[in-house]
Amino acid sequence: MGETKYTAAGHVVLEISGLRLTAVDEGGEDENTDTTARPEWGPHIDFVDPKSLIKQSVDLSLTTPLLDELTQLCMISSQRSLVGLKSDIPHMQKYASWISRQLKTIAQSELTNLDDAALENLVSSLVERLSKTPAADAALAIYNTFIHIRGIFTGTKDALELLLDDDRLARIYKFADQCDRSPLLKRMSHSKPNLRVLEIGARTGATTKSILKDLAPAGGHILYSQYVYTDISTGMFVAATENFMDYPNIEYTTLDISKDLADQGFEGREFDLIVASNVIHATKSLQGSLQNVRKLLAPNGRFFLKELNSTSKFLPGSFELITRVGVSFISKGLKYTI
Repeated sequence: MGETKYTAAGHVVLEISGLRLTAVDEGGEDENTDTTARPEWGPHIDFVDPKSLIKQSVDLSLTTPLLDELTQLCMISSQRSLVGLKSDIPHMQKYASWISRQLKTIAQSELTNLDDAALENLVSSLVERLSKTPAADAALAIYNTFIHIRGIFTGTKDALELLLDDDRLARIYKFADQCDRSPLLKRMSHSKPNLRVLEIGARTGATTKSILKDLAPAGGHILYSQYVYTDISTGMFVAATENFMDYPNIEYTTLDISKDLADQGFEGREFDLIVASNVIHATKSLQGSLQNVRKLLAPNGRFFLKELNSTSKFLPGSFELITRVGVSFISKGLKYTI
């Protein structure tokens, strides 16, 4: 047993007590045996500005104005198409009212004075321009929604099927949702290199893949002790198991975060990092879901909540997708929003 202190500029910066040193067997003549270690210094995550931990990795400023213009044109066209059309679907009635409210903000715009042929030409031109950008899928989703607006309004067309066609919705989320979370994971794993991680609603595993890239870098050390990959059903587990077979300590299990945790085998479990990417908003009870998240957080754990959130609506009404990423870190009693 021993004690030691390190000082800098006359101040104690590190104090160790109860230190025990043990000789390590050098392992014979095996040249691959590494019996050395070195400290790696870095700031604790509590002392880092949260705004520096998440960065937008794609500049959406070039495509968002074009998507907004396309949306406005399609709303004008849709409103004209829906004149005199009745719908027995309550949310579609709200949808038509939403379009009317949105168009009041551009009532004096030159766009509202265009005839139908001019509107169609402008829409086609914008879709063509956007087809050569990362926003191509978003543009096509807008276009498909509006050319089928009468069928969607009356219930003969399924808007969700249009968005899910060719896996387009997943690609739209990926386009609008790109951010660099590496600084956050680096600081968290530096402060606790055996993180217990829970991902809620992992679905296709796109978020999982990007997180594991930072927590289990090729040729580097594994910086987590548990990674619990969850979804409300087992449908995605086969593909996920194949995609992440080279990563250790991954558990695949079902979890509906809005339901009782004990009934799902999560009672008493705690995690240092809980990740929920574009999933909490879709649960049956936001309050119940967030209460359950807090129960699963370790005392100094953090909740990485990512939801698309913006005033720029490039898909309208109940089909809108959002272009800026809102990110919150919640630790017990603390909340930071970027």
